[in-house]
Amino acid sequence: MKELIISPSQDGQKLERVLTRYLKNAPVSFLYRMLRRKNITLNGKKATGKERIHAGDAVQVWFSEETFLKFAGEQPGVHSMPESRKEHAGIHAREMDLEKSILYEDRHVLIVNKPAGILTQKAVMEDYSLNEYAVDYLLRTGQTDPESLVFIRPSACNRLDRNTSGVVMIGKTQQGLSVLTELLRERLIHKDYLCLALGKIDREMMLTGYLAKDHEHNKVEVAQEQLRDGKEIRTRIRPVESFTDPGGYPVSLLEIRLFTGRTHQIRAHLAGTGCPIIGDAKYGDRDANRYFRDTYAVRSQLLHAYSLEFPAQVREPLQELSGKKITAQPPEVFRRVCRAGEAECQIRKQED
Repeated sequence: MKELIISPSQDGQKLERVLTRYLKNAPVSFLYRMLRRKNITLNGKKATGKERIHAGDAVQVWFSEETFLKFAGEQPGVHSMPESRKEHAGIHAREMDLEKSILYEDRHVLIVNKPAGILTQKAVMEDYSLNEYAVDYLLRTGQTDPESLVFIRPSACNRLDRNTSGVVMIGKTQQGLSVLTELLRERLIHKDYLCLALGKIDREMMLTGYLAKDHEHNKVEVAQEQLRDGKEIRTRIRPVESFTDPGGYPVSLLEIRLFTGRTHQIRAHLAGTGCPIIGDAKYGDRDANRYFRDTYAVRSQLLHAYSLEFPAQVREPLQELSGKKITAQPPEVFRRVCRAGEAECQIRKQED
């Protein structure tokens, strides 16, 4: 029997799709016959193939070794991706040194400081995302092997936009993926961000509203009234300090806590208040972005996921993370903009 553990990147997919990915040489009719005969089960129970699966679910395949290898063939993404494929990911991906970005690591979990410019998970087959970096790292250090990757694939559990930097958690094992996914689903991990926004914000605010996604243009709309297909959002903003840039632009350094985690939530919520994030090409101020790009080499939104705080009690095998706060220092460009404004931006360091 082989067991496949569903990763966060596969969350929400249909069981049929996952089976056709991992048993790519098997006819679909054969897979459905195996499901009917309970030679393929989901969490130990009979399945139809139409179920939506979730991170941590287990798919059991009751095939002989010979039959499994016949239908599995060479697994996608199992081996380290060649340098020629990395070219598609752009200059930022080629520059990333994952080992130097590690903030915390144990047998089950890898927590890293993702640079801006790198996808958390691939959008198309040619992408070389943080997930691929993690798999390559684990292969290189002997923590996994190609056969194991067929069934338990290390994957990022919290997702950041390509051009947002900061803390990302990666589950390395079935147990790690399961516990991290549970903590995120129950909203037991506090997620704090830092950003530099246009305008002066001098008081703490709790922003509320509704967010709806425009899938065609990959943008979101935020409104105070209920939107069609809209989801409630809550964002707390705490000003750290504000200053005026030598170019005349008012700037605020903000600490932001998410109480809901929706697509582009922080970026769209701040833009809706008239204080967009500097460098945000999608929701920001075009003229200001051009100034900060030419003056400070700001090439992406100045938004950074700077800390994750775990609850007081985390269940085994991740009990070492109980009460722990993991902090990632923001990119140098943050400090460059602050220094130019003669602001003493004290960005908090990691507290053990």
